[in-house]
Amino acid sequence: EGGMTIHMAGRAAGPHAGGTGHAAAARACIAAATVLALALLAGCGGDDSAPTQPDTFTPTKFTVFTSDRGRAAGSYRNYISGLDDPGTFAFTFGTGTANVDRSPSISEDGRTFAFQSSPGTGGSQDVFLFDRVSGILTDDPNLNTAANETDPFISLDGLRLAFVRDTLGDRRVRLYNLQTRRFIPLPGIEAGAGTNDTAPTLDETGQRIAFVSTRGGSNDVLVYMVATQTLLEPAFLADPLDDLEASIWGDGHYVCYSSNRLGGAGGYDLYMLDLNT
Repeated sequence: EGGMTIHMAGRAAGPHAGGTGHAAAARACIAAATVLALALLAGCGGDDSAPTQPDTFTPTKFTVFTSDRGRAAGSYRNYISGLDDPGTFAFTFGTGTANVDRSPSISEDGRTFAFQSSPGTGGSQDVFLFDRVSGILTDDPNLNTAANETDPFISLDGLRLAFVRDTLGDRRVRLYNLQTRRFIPLPGIEAGAGTNDTAPTLDETGQRIAFVSTRGGSNDVLVYMVATQTLLEPAFLADPLDDLEASIWGDGHYVCYSSNRLGGAGGYDLYMLDLNT
């Protein structure tokens, strides 16, 4: 099974708060430190060969995840599954029977679903957007190139998309405005050659980006502030071991992540970092 992304509806004290009330990871807070991130489900549908206009369901909380269940190992599909709706359903999105789909994320209103799929342009990994109301699949030529575009994460308000582009062998985080279809500059986020930045996650409006970087010699979690164009490298996260699977709350207050740093219970443990202290 692949990574799980859980978003949450309900604005108050929860991760990834947004909209009518409101966070998440593995790209949202993957059940991090007793925090589940959830969001409103407006309906869903699809089959294993091509996205189709979804059926209409009563709004519910749901999970978005990747799995190769019932398929050859590594032949992933993306699923949405209700959490509290009687007769919980699960289904897949895909663009062809030979395609491998991964890294799902979804807007809070449940309408826009982002994921990566291969083969894309020139056989590479590409990022796609699926409108679950109109049933339209978007392959944006501004986003997708012959290089690999991976790790998409859509903000809960559905207006911004973070993803990773493989440029000359180095993976770098990009931020895209889904309304204007223009890239948002991220000065100061770049690292030196031979390093990689991966797995970006966004707060509710795409103003803070938490991601994993190898620029310090191991996998570390960093946070980029879009409005001030500044990069936060918390001293607590400068650890020689690995910090992974970052997820930022909707209000940008906390970052959840997993780490095998010393002092834990053993193996990878879940941690939460307060960005406001």
